[in-house]
Amino acid sequence: MRNGVRPRLALVTSGFGPTLGGVGVVSAGIAEALAADADIVVWRHRPNWPPQLRGAALAVRALAALADRPDAILFTHVDLARLMAVAPWLRGIPYGVLIYGIEVWRPLDGPRRRALEGAAALFSISEYTVRKARESNPWLPEPRIVWLGAPEAPVDERRDVKPIALVLGRMAAAERYKGHDALIDAWPRVAQSVPGALLVIVGDGDDRGRLEARAAGQRSIVFTGFLSDASRQELLESAAMLVSISTGEGFGLAAIEAAACGVPVVAMKGTVTDELFPDGSGHVLLDSSDPGPLADALVALLTDADRARAIGAAGRRRVLDAFTTDHFNRRLRAAITPLAAAR
Repeated sequence: MRNGVRPRLALVTSGFGPTLGGVGVVSAGIAEALAADADIVVWRHRPNWPPQLRGAALAVRALAALADRPDAILFTHVDLARLMAVAPWLRGIPYGVLIYGIEVWRPLDGPRRRALEGAAALFSISEYTVRKARESNPWLPEPRIVWLGAPEAPVDERRDVKPIALVLGRMAAAERYKGHDALIDAWPRVAQSVPGALLVIVGDGDDRGRLEARAAGQRSIVFTGFLSDASRQELLESAAMLVSISTGEGFGLAAIEAAACGVPVVAMKGTVTDELFPDGSGHVLLDSSDPGPLADALVALLTDADRARAIGAAGRRRVLDAFTTDHFNRRLRAAITPLAAAR
């Protein structure tokens, strides 16, 4: 603390909320978790602005540190942490950086490496992310692991489950590892075996048009676009399953949110799911996302309500044990200690 005053933390982020993807959700959670112990000032990066303009605007925002230096800075993405290299007036202020997944799973250039190596504290959302990052960046400093969390959802064991296979997430041309294509290709077999079944794809992005064209003619595939939090939650609670077969997630918050509602999750072996849900609790884990095995797994869940309910209950128990918002808040507050000490 500064002379008995609460510490002042600058949070550097591209924004808050699901419209910005997982990073936006995590940023909102960070601000909420740390507000109890620190005064949070937001330095906003504008991802929709032209690259040169948004970088300059962020630097101008950081000029506020000349008049009122924060005690520490927390960057919610390694790209944002490059600000330290171009803002000499920030030198001497300890900072932390959060890493997620694919942004550090490739060889990092000099500015990004220096940003991570110069951090007083490094945070990762999973051990899986760290292992994958070190395959290309063996020099990576040791991060503190901060698993994310989701709000506890009231669960009615007699909830009105509909034959819906749900997909949540951004549809980006640069992120085709999420599995939308494989699921669309497998769906005709599911629709033939389970009349009335729906594949509901929630989200938006620059790849949505291509995916809609791929699904053309399949009336049982519905694209909803972006939904409000309330509509999204209502749909999640009524779904028979969440399909989360992405191979590029450093955590997979949607799977946690589904499991919190008692909804079984279909995922892939060899992904972060192995770390978060040992022995596949709450999940059906696949060796392959080929149309045949994927369709078989979906049909099995849609046609065996008792099995689906048992799998969903196991997932909910795991969330209550490890992945509530309170769990995340405690983990983050404990992990942030080195950054506070560096002041």
